Parts: sequence; structure tokens; C-alpha cells
Amino acid sequence: MGVSTPTPYASLREIEADATRNLDRATWDYVEGGANGEISLVANTEAFDEWQFLPRLLSSSARPELAVEYLGLRCAMPLFIGPFGFDRAYHRDGYAAVARAAKAAGIPSIVPDTSSQSLEEIAAASGQDRGFVHLSLHGPAEDLLAYANRAAAAGYRGIVFTDVPAVPWRERLFESRQDLIAMWGLGNFGEGLADPELLRETRTFRSPRWTWERLGDLAQALPLPFVMKGVLRGADAELAVGAGAAAIYVSNFGGRNLDTTTPPMTQLREVVAAVNGAVPVLVDSGVRRGVHVAKALALGATAVGIGRLAVRGLAAAGESGVAATLDLLQRELASTLSYLGCDSVADLSPELLRRSERAR
Repeated sequence: MGVSTPTPYASLREIEADATRNLDRATWDYVEGGANGEISLVANTEAFDEWQFLPRLLSSSARPELAVEYLGLRCAMPLFIGPFGFDRAYHRDGYAAVARAAKAAGIPSIVPDTSSQSLEEIAAASGQDRGFVHLSLHGPAEDLLAYANRAAAAGYRGIVFTDVPAVPWRERLFESRQDLIAMWGLGNFGEGLADPELLRETRTFRSPRWTWERLGDLAQALPLPFVMKGVLRGADAELAVGAGAAAIYVSNFGGRNLDTTTPPMTQLREVVAAVNGAVPVLVDSGVRRGVHVAKALALGATAVGIGRLAVRGLAAAGESGVAATLDLLQRELASTLSYLGCDSVADLSPELLRRSERAR
């Protein structure tokens, strides 16, 4: 794996510094902000710190194997880029630049329904290495099915569904008084694309709320497998698998939807146990370093997602900034595995972790 274009970045901190300089205050606040009092935003990352490593000595390779396979994808490392909307607010090249960087790194990305570019444009940037398309569960089933059919026709591997029953209470966004959907999130809607009514539905929530039964019925007609994002309970993981989910995605949306929600890292083992190997388990929220990726994998995750880190890379230097972010994470993860005594990501296990005394 390598970056698309050489960059001078030596650390993720340097990328963050450039991103901060390149974005105006209102946009930066949207990227870095969370819901309500932003307690979950902080707790998500702190939850990783509650786990401490117990490395094995004299038992690893200097070049551990990072590649994984899941959902029909062969990935160079157990990382993916999660969905984030309004991408051209951060860089003129938008999510297409993210897709190109992900392709070069050998990992998938999840294209948001509120991307500034259409999923077809982004598919062209992805080449043959297309990942997933994100879609909120709003509106009638026929509209969602039409969107899924578009994703299938464009060559994507699956749909990532999320349950968003109300407008998230994001005070930083309210204070900026920006209408990001109108400004930057219309790439997938309009003539010849999705009905704008589907987009309006995400603001008005007029249709009946989706249920597991409705989702199970929709799954029967989907042209692609689906992943259920936002799972934090073992019981919900079981219901999602029962409705036909091909993977479970443990997430609290980076602390951006419901504040004081339990961090995904505290629920990961429960969800992994409930799934019991039936489907892959993905996780995100609060990931800021390669050591965080290793901890999530050790607790049973199949792959780990980044959101804000990818946005920072995009804002810092476009495609090359995202590529540099992925390269730094890959090298940090490889170093971590070597020091833990692991020849591959398959060797990561809960035995290599302990809860800190403070967290017990």
C-alpha cells in the first residue's frame, strides 16, 4: 500500500493542523462537532484509552500481514472510510478524491447519500474497487429500492442502512446557520437521479418509521447485501441478522446524533458475542490512531472505520491528504502488531488487552 502522491506529512497531527487552516470556522465546527453537549464525542475516543496492551515478546514478524477479506472484498488492511456528507465543503475534489485514495490503499469506502457528487461519479473514480453506498431509512420502500438499484448498476458491493428517526441536535451546526444539504449535499438528487422528495423526507420525517419487519421485507427485494449501521445492543444485532443483514456496523455516529450514548468500544464485545461469527462486525466512532484500530480488532471487529480522520485529510490536501492519512494509519498499525507479538491481524485477541484500573 502506498500514498497516491508523496506528501510531507509526518503525523496525523500535521494533517489536522493543515485542515484547520484550510477550513473556515463554521465548516470546521461542523466536522469536529457532535450532538448536544458533545459528551459522546469525547467519550468515544477515551473509551479506547480504557484498554491497555499486554504484548507478547519474541513472537512476531517485523512485517505483519494486514490483509483481510469480508463481504467479498479483499482489503489490504482492516480499515474502511465511513460515510460523511457535504464533501465539497472540505475540498473541491469531493468524495471522488476520497474514493481514489481508498482505491490506491486497497480498502473500501462508503459513499454517503448526502455527497456533493453523485454515486455514479464517485464509482467512476473508484475503478473496479467499489465499496458501499450509505442510505438513511426514510420514506417509502420503493424510493429506497430505486436508490439501491442505482448503486447496484454503478457496481457497488452493498448498502449501508442507518436509522435516523429525527433531526440530530447539533448546536454548533445550528449556530452557524448553514444549510449544508442545500449548499453541498445534492449530488445524488435531481433530474435523472433520486427524487428530491426522498431528500426532503430526511428533514420532515413524515413517513411511518421503519421497523425490523419493514426492513426484512425490503431486504428480500434488494439487489445488494445490506449492512446495518448504528448497532450498540446485542439484541439489535440479532434482529438485524434476522432481517437479513450481511454485516453489523457498531457505531454511535461519532457522537453526532444522540449525546451521552455509550461508546461503541464498550459494546463491541457484546455485539460480537451476539453475532457469534454469523456475519462480519464493523465498528467506528472515536478512532484517531492506528493503536485504536488494533484494539478494536482485538475485541472482535472485522474492520474499523474512520470518518473525521478522512475529512481532515481531504481538507488538508485533497486526495493526497487522504492517502497520507491512510498510509500513516497503516504504518502505525503494522508497528503496533509487531510490538504485540502478532504475525497478522488474525492473531489479535482479547488476551492482548486488559481494562485499566480506572475503567473497572
